[in-house]
Order: sequence, then C-alpha cells, then structure tokens
Amino acid sequence: MSPRKIVFLVASSSIVILVIFGIWLYSKTVQSTKIIPQNLTVWVVWGTSEQYKDIFSGFIKNDKTLSKTTINIRVFPDYAQYQQILLSTLADGNGPDIFMVNAWGDDILSEKVEPLPGSIVDLTNFDKRYEDIFLPLLSTTWSKNDLQTSLQWVPIGYETLWIFYNKSLIRAVPKTWSELDLLYTDGTAPWVFPSNLGLSSRYTPNSADILSLFLTQGWAKWYDDQNINTDAANKYLSYWETPISWTSDITDTTTESWNTLDDMKWLMDNQKLTTLDLFMRWKIAFVVGFPSMIEDIEKAQKRAGADAVDGLILTAHVPNISLGGKMINTARYNYLGLSKATKNPVIGAKLLWYLMSDEALNKSIIDFPLLISPVKSISDTQTSSALSSVFARVKMDAFLPEIWENIELFHFGLKYQYEKLFTDAIDRWWKMDINNTLQSIWKSIQCQVESTQSDTLSSACVNNTQS
Repeated sequence: MSPRKIVFLVASSSIVILVIFGIWLYSKTVQSTKIIPQNLTVWVVWGTSEQYKDIFSGFIKNDKTLSKTTINIRVFPDYAQYQQILLSTLADGNGPDIFMVNAWGDDILSEKVEPLPGSIVDLTNFDKRYEDIFLPLLSTTWSKNDLQTSLQWVPIGYETLWIFYNKSLIRAVPKTWSELDLLYTDGTAPWVFPSNLGLSSRYTPNSADILSLFLTQGWAKWYDDQNINTDAANKYLSYWETPISWTSDITDTTTESWNTLDDMKWLMDNQKLTTLDLFMRWKIAFVVGFPSMIEDIEKAQKRAGADAVDGLILTAHVPNISLGGKMINTARYNYLGLSKATKNPVIGAKLLWYLMSDEALNKSIIDFPLLISPVKSISDTQTSSALSSVFARVKMDAFLPEIWENIELFHFGLKYQYEKLFTDAIDRWWKMDINNTLQSIWKSIQCQVESTQSDTLSSACVNNTQS
C-alpha cells in the first residue's frame, strides 16, 4: 500500500472518530439539559420560608417533570450579614440558584444577577401590566440586527411611604412641609409633638427612607448626586430641635421639662422605646412609614398597655414641598434574581417566570398582605384590604399610588451602609455638617462598591473620614 493511501486512511479514520465523538458529546449535552435538578435553592431577606413555599408550590404542581424537585428556601434576618455570606458562597461556586436583592439598594449583589431574556420570559405586556416604577427593570440590546429585550429582576410587591396619624390629636393633616411647620406653632394638643421626624432610625424607624423622600422631592435620586439638595436634608433634620408651643389655659408647666423631640431621647433610651411608642402613648400626632410598619405600631400598642391609643389611627398622604403640580412619593421593594453562578439556569428562569403569572401574583398578596402587588390589575383588588385587626380603619387603599402621583426609588448604592452611616451621623449631631455628611456617605459607599468590583482600591477610599 502506498504511503499516500496510508495517510488518506489514517486521516479518514481520525475524521470518523471525531465525528462520532462530537455526536456523543452533543447527545450528552442535550441529555444534561433535560436533567431536572433535585434541589433548587432560593435565599431571601424578607418574610418567612412558609410564605415562599406556598407561592412556589404552584410552580411544582403545574409541571409534572418537577415532581421530585425540592425548592430549598433560606431566610436571613440581617441584610449586611446576608450579603457577606452570599458573596462568599458565590465566590466558592456554592451559592443559591435564586437570591433576593434590595432594589437600588445594593450595587454589589445586583451585578451577580443574570438578566432573563425575552426568549425565555414573555415580556410582551410587561409595561402595561406592571406599575411604572418597575419599567426600568426592562433593558434592550442589539443582537444580530435584532432588538433583544431582557428583564433584570422579578419583584413580588412594593411599599410606599404614608402617614399614620391619631385623629384625636391633629386638627388637619398637613399637605406641605410648611403646613407641618405651623403645627409646631399651634395645631396639636398640649405637649404633643406633631411628627416623629428628625431623629435617626434608632428612634424613628425608616429614617433613611424618609430622608430619601425629602431628597427626592428636592430632585435628587442618587446617593452620589453632585447637586444634591442639602436644604431638603436639613429640612428633615430640623424637626428634632423644633420646639412645640400651644394655646392652653395651663399656666403651671414646672413639671414639664421638654419641648423638643430631642428632649425625649433620654426617655426612649432609658425605657428602650422608639417614636412609635410615643405615638401610641399620645405624645406624637403622626408618624411616617410603610404599610409593614403597622406591625411595629401594634407591638407599641401592646407595650403601652392601658395608656395606648385605641382604634384612633388613620392614614394620609405624606406632605410635599408645595401644592399644585405632581406630588412626589418614594417606594421600596426587594426582587428575586437568577444567579449568574447557578447550575440550574433553565429551571431557575422558569420559576421566576412563574412568579410573574397571575396565579403566583394572586397568591403573593395573600401570603404578603402588607405588600402592594406590582401588577396594576391585581393591586386594584387590594383597596379594601385591612392591614390590621387592631386598627380596622387602616387599609391598603391609602398606600396605592394615585394617577397624579410620581413614585420614585432613591438609589442608595448600599442601603444598609447608608442607613448605618446616616444614623451614626445624626446621633452625634453636634459634630455634623449635612453637606460633609452626605459627601462622606457617598465616598464610603463608592469605596465599598468599586473595591468589591475591582482588584484595586477605589480612589474614594482615600482620605474618607466621616464628618
């Protein structure tokens, strides 16, 4: 046999072997995509595992191929600890398939989520079904001359800020901050503070969110906005030292030693109370918070015992800078995202798609009754939903956005860090300059985010000290 024929036969044999190997490898790949995972892992920082199991049960029930699949849910009570553990497990390749992130409140974890392409998730009517605050979740890219749409994250529900007020202590709910200022001059009962504004989250729950409301109404939406309105921030801070006065026949006030909310910090420190406790004990006319704060208000009522407000709580819209024009409010929500490191991308994406179905969304408002559904047609059914068995007149309809209202999400960067730094700054107010404080918070967050995303230390980390 000639050398040429030998070479030809060897080459032909090699090609045949490669083709056979390629077919075998392809068949193994196809088979692997059909393998249904025994376990799908979900990590969350809101609610209980039972609530999610109830929602996810429909996903397993509707797909017979998932009959042997178990969805393992892990709930974390602390966001900072949750983020640290999650980043560590993701780095080791052992993280969850799906995890929860605070929307616009975690620039680190948001980078670890894989967008859901329109080829897997039907996004045709997303902009019509979902509230406007969720439209930024859609992103578009060009691929092979086609416009491809993706969904960044899947929300279960959201909350808006409102006022809880005692109707026996306030003549008229203020519609602007200027009207609130007048209440400090004359407008509530003797020895009653109009609001719980001005203190840190140690005393006033959601203080960082309330500050973001003031900043948003001052046209700042980002924590690192160079043109952030410090007047708006100072407006929030001003209430801790605004004295109360009143019209009263009482002339002997020697037993009273306080007339600013700051004066009440000693009482709250000594008795481990918050402004919600003062609200329940007839010392504050209204407090600002989200629907879920009703649970803390109920606990404060129990602590107050016989001295507690009983059935007098109503809700009203938060004040704005001025009347006329669009009203501005703020909101918050968490979302579920598909991990970029997941080993079960297809099933994980299908679960997130299921969470967008009417079946799952209708379950969500039952399992999470203090959240507003992200879908308009479903949230409309929540108008008469009672938030409390104790305060029967507090209903979800108060928190649903109005047509004339702009709902904004403030970009905190790292919200848990923002809240901590803001609290530390307020609690040592005698050293605080609001402009320097906001700049320091911005640099601290930027330092942490950029250093985590890069192998080099961010320039924001250099010479950054809290004011």
